[in-house]
Amino acid sequence: MVAANACPVQMVLNASNFLRTDIVMMGNIVSGVVAWLFDLFMRGVERKRVPWKGKM
Repeated sequence: MVAANACPVQMVLNASNFLRTDIVMMGNIVSGVVAWLFDLFMRGVERKRVPWKGKM
């Protein structure tokens, strides 16, 4: 992610170099929400595809 040219992570890294705390914080919040939604999605897939694991 550090070597990327155009992505939200690169935007946050550039903003941190210029002390743009608002952009850095918003990037972290958006990243956290995306990760949380992906986690919910993967839990749903696991629940459907791995029935022998049991309930969490």
